[in-house]
Amino acid sequence: MIKNIVFDIGMVLIDFHWQKTMKELGIPDEAIEVLGKNMVEHTLWGEMDRGFIPEEELVAEFKRMSPQYTEYIDLFLNNMEGVVTDYPGSKSWLKELKDRGYNIYLLSNYPKSFFEMHVKNYSFMPYVDGRVVSYEYKVKKPDVRIYEILCEKYNIKPEESVFLDDRAENIATAESMGFKGIVVTDQDTARRQLDELLGCC
Repeated sequence: MIKNIVFDIGMVLIDFHWQKTMKELGIPDEAIEVLGKNMVEHTLWGEMDRGFIPEEELVAEFKRMSPQYTEYIDLFLNNMEGVVTDYPGSKSWLKELKDRGYNIYLLSNYPKSFFEMHVKNYSFMPYVDGRVVSYEYKVKKPDVRIYEILCEKYNIKPEESVFLDDRAENIATAESMGFKGIVVTDQDTARRQLDELLGCC
């Protein structure tokens, strides 16, 4: 019997629209393309999530890789508050699940400074029973350890739980532990898939 629903945050409950934000800040398209490759989509961005290397060191490396765009890097990183937006259905989705008696948890890769900035604006947080965020434990998905931390912290049994994430590799780790898994491509489809899963389990 499913008792726990575990959500990733980015691209599951919120939209991380970094390209849109860069455009709104007036950053040219050619710079956006380079900064995507050398920053937001670079493996070092994931190190910001892990929180092991100080963020200022990582920013310095981003600037080293794109020295012609250091001004735009600062502009973007100084305007991160608006780079994420709740998906319209997130609050009602979590409230509905909470009203149905499920425990709701978050398991997310997220840099410390960004998470502290964004979490206060998430409308769905009143329905969340607990969370494990990568920077807090210096480990990130898909490392099995972060899933173990979640289970240990909240006494979660994987076989009684569903995990929703937008990355297949993160779902694969969860399923290897006994979680049911849903790879999220869009929220409407994920809601239908979750309802089907909960109806049979």
